[in-house]
Amino acid sequence: MKRLLAAGLGLGLLAGCQSTQESQEYAMVQTALSGSKAMQREVSKECVKDMGGLSAEDLRMTAVFLDTTRSKAVPLLCSRIVASMANGDLSYQDYKDVQRGKLSPKVIRVMQGTN
Repeated sequence: MKRLLAAGLGLGLLAGCQSTQESQEYAMVQTALSGSKAMQREVSKECVKDMGGLSAEDLRMTAVFLDTTRSKAVPLLCSRIVASMANGDLSYQDYKDVQRGKLSPKVIRVMQGTN
């Protein structure tokens, strides 16, 4: 599951920023997402595209984890990640923690849409 969220957070979601981005770059992307529903949609689409190579087992486990169908799992995960970045629920520190393999209860709530 950590690998899936890391893929979701590392995707092209940061629209041109490198995965080693600084907190200021993260804040700029977060601000841009919060001010544009169109950008959120585009970034979500990129996320889905970037996560298109999930194995059947990863896709099945994502669907179970999110309590949804396989066909809806990746789009749902991506939309939740992007929305949580836009509204400030996913901080730069959360992003860095996931990159380091740390999955917190807060991040799990974001993924499951219970935040």
